[in-house]
Amino acid sequence: MSNLEVNKSSNGEGIPGQHPSYRDPLELAFGCKHYKRNCKLFNPCCNQLHTCIHCHNEVADHKLDRKSVTKMMCMKCLVIQPIALTCSTVSCHNLSMGKYYCKICKLFDDERQIYHCPTVTSAEWGRDWVWTTFIA
Repeated sequence: MSNLEVNKSSNGEGIPGQHPSYRDPLELAFGCKHYKRNCKLFNPCCNQLHTCIHCHNEVADHKLDRKSVTKMMCMKCLVIQPIALTCSTVSCHNLSMGKYYCKICKLFDDERQIYHCPTVTSAEWGRDWVWTTFIA
């Protein structure tokens, strides 16, 4: 199988959550109530797609280990692929998944300034005195 995966389960149905979600449906802005972003995370613990780790944890009976997440789905083309700053499908023309990106925390956002402190293992937003884009 190539880097891009077939997005069907063994019974022929799509993977749960394999559709776009919108932070702002009127403006067709992809994302969720937590983040504006162009991708969903594939959660290996329950084989489902959620827009962010918070969205997963709000509906699951367990917490998602962010280190276990290695795949994302572009909400424009719906292709599940390795996590990256841009979509790898030709039709998306390197669509950015988020202006700010932390590979360690699996955090993407297009609205806020995000920084990542390498001495701790979490990403935060709103600190303008540190760098705003981190790509590991």
